[in-house]
Amino acid sequence: MFGKWQKLSSYVGLVFLSVISSLLAELSRDDFGGYPYNPVTIPLIVESIKICLSTFLLFSGRTGPLYTYVAENCELTHFILFAVPAACYFISNTCMFFIVADIGLVRYHVLGNLKVVFSACAMRVLLGRVLVLKQWIAIFLLIFGMVLAQWQSEDEVHPAGNRPRGYILAVMASAASSAGGVYSEKLLKGC
Repeated sequence: MFGKWQKLSSYVGLVFLSVISSLLAELSRDDFGGYPYNPVTIPLIVESIKICLSTFLLFSGRTGPLYTYVAENCELTHFILFAVPAACYFISNTCMFFIVADIGLVRYHVLGNLKVVFSACAMRVLLGRVLVLKQWIAIFLLIFGMVLAQWQSEDEVHPAGNRPRGYILAVMASAASSAGGVYSEKLLKGC
């Protein structure tokens, strides 16, 4: 359905937007480490724009194979279920601001790899996928690498913004994002 260049541009766009959002969160902090605005409003505005844009695209493109397939095979209640992953992404995106403020940009991106671990668990629970030994070893190595990246020797200076809340929120954001992604896949395959 999608061409090679459309997929590639989607992947590049996703990576770009993921990186730029956390960079902008870091750059918009004030001198005291907080934000001069309410960080919850940014993901709320983004999710509102996405729902308006998606609704517009769905109803403006009433021709073509995708619309025909969706119109013939999917019910409105099925689309409403996509609010669950949207809520998961909203939680994850809101946590990003507080994580960056608490533990910094680099640790935020390192701990973002927890999404892979949570996705594997969610795929097992929600989709019934079984991981082979090689995949479990890869997950273990990923966790081991994240722990090593977070490890600090006693000689290192501990940054003032290294708060436990940031780590808790990083785990929560990764779990929410992973659950949202896997549940989206479940919904897409169910239609």
